[in-house]
Amino acid sequence: MAELVDALDSKSSLAQTEWGFDSPLRHLMFIVYVLRSLKDKNLYVGMTEDILERLTRHEKGKVPSTRNRRPLVLLHTEEYPDRVQARKREKYLKSGPGHRELSQLLLEHRAPTVSG
Repeated sequence: MAELVDALDSKSSLAQTEWGFDSPLRHLMFIVYVLRSLKDKNLYVGMTEDILERLTRHEKGKVPSTRNRRPLVLLHTEEYPDRVQARKREKYLKSGPGHRELSQLLLEHRAPTVSG
């Protein structure tokens, strides 16, 4: 589980402990997240109200769609104030245009910055 959780941005509003998820507000937000399988290199997009519990389930092989694709790495998270907005974003990211946007976002995030 450590490799999934360590990948999260510690500047997130959820970051209160070394794991980044022990905030009293953690159940008030919905998280859309993106995992990459190190086995087949494909992405998995999901949504949860409890990111720590969900990542633990992925890591232990308790999520059927990722069970045989482990190990997984957490690449990206987004926070939403309600389930409807989070589900809408999750569905979009799973669509063709959303997948292209996500790929571009991940490329930009990995690209080194040039300072002048």
